[in-house]
Amino acid sequence: MKRFSDPEPCKKCSGEMTYTLAENLPFYHGICNACKTETSGLYYDTNGYIGVVGEDRPEATGYSVIGSYTEAAGDSPPVIEREYFGQGTIFKDEEAFCNHYDKPCYVPELSDTAYTKQDFINVCGGREDFAEICFDIVDWQHPETWVEEQFVNGEWDECPKCKYFYSRYGNLKPC
Repeated sequence: MKRFSDPEPCKKCSGEMTYTLAENLPFYHGICNACKTETSGLYYDTNGYIGVVGEDRPEATGYSVIGSYTEAAGDSPPVIEREYFGQGTIFKDEEAFCNHYDKPCYVPELSDTAYTKQDFINVCGGREDFAEICFDIVDWQHPETWVEEQFVNGEWDECPKCKYFYSRYGNLKPC
């Protein structure tokens, strides 16, 4: 999660990053002042909530969990309890996404498909930063559907040479 109270150095060269925030949207774009590596993602306020600069939020109380998921045991299938969130009835576990690559963290509405953090990364072309955005935004649909919308709407693109996903809002193309 990117919070602007604790900016990170460039992951490639450890140089200083310059960040800009989208106006009235919870997204940031960063560029390294030394090697020009770009990054982008969801902006989190100092309490850990997705938000636009200046929004007032209550104190963070920990990770959010919507519904519950109990792994399959023996011949019994997994038990999925969904709760209403955003636009649908889902299971979503922020702690599982943030701390475990192989633990179910999301089950969309009208499906019993359980997604892990690694599934989100795979759907997002290997981009962990894009997987984080996808996880934070999905609220009823399958991650594949949301990612496809990013391409259809011109938000993301894929390099024809190396197949690397990138945000069309950045200046840097992968190849």
